[in-house]
Amino acid sequence: MKDNQSKVTELIQGQTKSAVNEAEGFIKTLQQEISNMRTLDADLERLQLLSHTNTDVRFLESAVSLPSLTEYKKTFVFLVHPYNSFERDSMAVNELIEKLNTTSKLSLFMISRKVRNTRIVRSPPPQTQEEFLQYASKLTFNTNSAHESLILRNENKEVKASHLLQDYPEHTQRFNCRAQILCNEGLRGSPKYWEVEIGGGTWVCIAVSYQGIRRKGKQRTLFGRNAQSWGLRCKRVHIEFWHDNKTTFSKFQSYGSKIGVYLDYRAGILAFYNVSDNMSLIYKHQTVFKEPVYPGFGLAGNGSYVRLCDPVKNETKTSLSSPLMFGSL
Repeated sequence: MKDNQSKVTELIQGQTKSAVNEAEGFIKTLQQEISNMRTLDADLERLQLLSHTNTDVRFLESAVSLPSLTEYKKTFVFLVHPYNSFERDSMAVNELIEKLNTTSKLSLFMISRKVRNTRIVRSPPPQTQEEFLQYASKLTFNTNSAHESLILRNENKEVKASHLLQDYPEHTQRFNCRAQILCNEGLRGSPKYWEVEIGGGTWVCIAVSYQGIRRKGKQRTLFGRNAQSWGLRCKRVHIEFWHDNKTTFSKFQSYGSKIGVYLDYRAGILAFYNVSDNMSLIYKHQTVFKEPVYPGFGLAGNGSYVRLCDPVKNETKTSLSSPLMFGSL
């Protein structure tokens, strides 16, 4: 009897000690979570106060520095030992959770309102050749898009129109009725700049286009004659800009054989410059780009050509205030 009583006593003491240790662990965890949530609550209140000030930068920096709410979400589930009550701690946690949800919703609303009202300051557009060269991009012709009247040469850095048709294989990307070609590079994001040399023939069109431009047939496939492309058509003494089958710029003027193209995708700017000698603006177009654009070229007349250039510094090119140096195709 005494042995059994002793064993029962030891068992009860062991279970009691285990329960106490487990309860103390739960209490410690709860206290830590309460402390964490109070810290986050204080941060959110501070953020709410900042939202009523004009310190936009400090406000956004503080919002970004806040920890993710998901870090706390998983710690709200815990076990309660059947012989111990943590009702008081649970009530405190629930109150903090409710307050946290309310405060966070208000703070997120204030963040979105602040961001909408914060004016985004863009970098000024380039003014000198050195500034343009910071955005220099290397282009390559997409041979699968070349019309059969176009001859690729000079390691595929130059394309020339010819009366002699090439035996190109059929391809879904190939223009089958218009003497046009696209580049491989889809451009978006940060500004881009490239230069081309043009000449010969009747005219050359320097364009950018969405990938989805029609390739088959004559209708709505010319660069600039559809909503998917923008094109500067350069004739011997006349320049015109086309988009969506409408011309927005037409001028009789001569120009050099080398043209620079500046694309600011985010700002919706497409600009063309005469860079044969001194750098001068030919035309700047404002639009909204909705998907990546691909540089492209259209050629008319036997012997017209486009050569992709590697933009390099030319000491004679100063700023955009320099006069046009006229030339001919």
